[in-house]
Amino acid sequence: MLLLTACGERVEPKARQLRVGSNLWVGYEPLYVAHEMNLYPSSSVKLVELSSATQALSAFRSGLIDAAALTLDEAILLAHAGFDLRVALVFDYSNGEDVMLAKPHLGSIADLRGKTVAVEQSALGAYTLALALKKGGLTPSDIVVENGEVDVHEQLFAKDSIDAIVTFGPARARLLAAGAKLLFSSKEAPEKIIDVLVVRESIVKSHDSELRDLLDGYYAGLEKVEARDPDAMAFMAKRMGLTVAQVGESLDGVKFPNRSENTAFLAGNRPAIGETVREVADFMVIQKLLPATSSIELPSWPGE
Repeated sequence: MLLLTACGERVEPKARQLRVGSNLWVGYEPLYVAHEMNLYPSSSVKLVELSSATQALSAFRSGLIDAAALTLDEAILLAHAGFDLRVALVFDYSNGEDVMLAKPHLGSIADLRGKTVAVEQSALGAYTLALALKKGGLTPSDIVVENGEVDVHEQLFAKDSIDAIVTFGPARARLLAAGAKLLFSSKEAPEKIIDVLVVRESIVKSHDSELRDLLDGYYAGLEKVEARDPDAMAFMAKRMGLTVAQVGESLDGVKFPNRSENTAFLAGNRPAIGETVREVADFMVIQKLLPATSSIELPSWPGE
């Protein structure tokens, strides 16, 4: 240290990577395509893949990751719990990929009264379940709920004791291919299930450059995905355990806002993130997923 000081040199500490956590979901795949194709500096970003949204939430709460890919309802619960968050990106609007599937002999959601439905014990699971049951005129008290994280949904659905399941891709595609019956999809609740990137307030300030690298790379990866680039499609198929055709179907089940649409949404132009947060939070209060006294704010980080 004395020698370095005498020489007039200053050794800068190495900047820590931005740690971004996510579970396996088609809407987050542009992140991984960007990483595979070297579209952002590996020194800036570290992707942490987790097996479920439950694990992603746990990792964020415990500080193991700096940013998390979550559904908006999950982000609302984090904000309600007192975490200082910024929404830096809207990944997608689910348009058919989040579903309730049933055994083939069941005709409708109304037929689930008294039956057992498997669902992940997460905000997304509870939210999707509430949306589906509302369609069938049921409430959670009308069914028996069995908890299970998404990585075991296919094994759960195979059990004779399970009548239906709330899930999403890639399990959705494989279960439908195996003969499961579609009772509800997010296509029936447009722009209700939204996936976002949330970042800690402190990280926004300390890792501004890394966050910009991440978003630049993400949008470059999104261009590959939207163009159905053969290399990107093959890479996603391998990651998700699907055929290339099934990946295409999954991509059709989501809408990816581009950079300009994201900027407008996060900047407060109509439709604005604040309005959407209030709408989703109000529904969560009605469904008793949030206390009636909740007042949620989710500030954004447009990155512009």
